[in-house]
Amino acid sequence: MSRPQLYPLDVNAATGEPFLRLRDLPDIIITPPRLDDARAYLPIMNDERVYKWLKTPPYPYELEHAETWLMRTSAAAEAVLAELASSTNADAALKVVGGCPVNSLRHVRKDGSDVFIGAIDIARCGILAELERDRTIGDVLQRENDDRLLSDPDIVWTIGNYLAPEYHGKGIMTDALRTVMQKWAIPRMGVRKILATAYLGNRGSARVFEKNGYTKTRDVIVPDAKYGHKGYQVFEWRM
Repeated sequence: MSRPQLYPLDVNAATGEPFLRLRDLPDIIITPPRLDDARAYLPIMNDERVYKWLKTPPYPYELEHAETWLMRTSAAAEAVLAELASSTNADAALKVVGGCPVNSLRHVRKDGSDVFIGAIDIARCGILAELERDRTIGDVLQRENDDRLLSDPDIVWTIGNYLAPEYHGKGIMTDALRTVMQKWAIPRMGVRKILATAYLGNRGSARVFEKNGYTKTRDVIVPDAKYGHKGYQVFEWRM
């Protein structure tokens, strides 16, 4: 069955699963979340080299946390895919959608099997109020961003990502961010503004953003940040 709205996603001929292949590292693909990935999350999310740089996930990270997260993200991915599947007209313009249906990074082995190694997510930014000194102004900015209609170029989006430690330092996340932005976020979501954060001292994430054309605009001090961090670096990208 023709699924023209999936472009530029590839489709696994054996499973029917859509995916994006990284531009420079073709043995790394990005797929929708899979419910059976839950156990693969645990060693990654409980590794200090990963969790200490993440704001939202709990620590210790238990199986139930992974299962809950995967149910949520799988439903979101399926909703986007269902919207895309609703049009089978090959001549129809490509739809602008509100999310990316692929987020799970996988290393494809020589035998064709793959292993979950991390994730990259793009979503409408929900921390604008937190990053403003004047919370009243921040609350207004957040409400405006929440209320903007899809395709509005002034929507501010944000990026979340992590990678299994054994895959650090190989350029994977830099390539993954570039791939998601160029192949999906810009053409299929209408993304024109991204605001991303990384804890102060997280040089690895900073370099990923900088290599993709993001500009560091400021530091935000947060006295009660997790794991003893002092605050965030804020990076912005505009098209």
